[in-house]
Amino acid sequence: MSYMLEIVGAILGFCVVFIAVRFKINIGISLILGSIMIGIFSLPIYDLAQTIFRTSVAIPTLELIATISSITFLNSAYQSTGSFQDLAENLGKMIPTRSLVAIIPVIFGVLPVSGGALFSAPLVDHEGDRLSIEKERKAFLNLWFRHIPHLLNPLETALVIASYLTNIDLAKILLYQVPVFAIGIIVGYAIGLAHIK
Repeated sequence: MSYMLEIVGAILGFCVVFIAVRFKINIGISLILGSIMIGIFSLPIYDLAQTIFRTSVAIPTLELIATISSITFLNSAYQSTGSFQDLAENLGKMIPTRSLVAIIPVIFGVLPVSGGALFSAPLVDHEGDRLSIEKERKAFLNLWFRHIPHLLNPLETALVIASYLTNIDLAKILLYQVPVFAIGIIVGYAIGLAHIK
């Protein structure tokens, strides 16, 4: 019976997130509301409140908040000083503009930094505006091409863990990923870049 309640809670949680997003409620608040809905059906109220409190004040949570806040501050500083525009213009001198909106997120996808999307998004936004790309397509390009390099990155945590758990050589896993990587590039180009002049 408890499993059924958890399944119902998960379904309702996803529904809450979907409805909240449809009504243009902040995505962070939407996810919190969905998580609380799942928790209500999975834990007693006291345990749920205790879990929320402990998670909110946990060191990893505070570190994550500090990291994201720092990245946001740096982004604001870069934008206010025009550094992002300078970087985009310098890259644009070496790379065709249409390809640049895909290459920028690839570069930040390879770098082992937290919050890479927050760094690449303003650059993609700037270059996308020059090409009159709608915001939904810019978001797709940033998300898609920032994650494509993960498939062949030997420093990717998920691949290293997969190699360790399955006892399969990392090089062999990367070899298997090559066709998926190629398909990802083709699909990303077809959806995000093919119709851009």
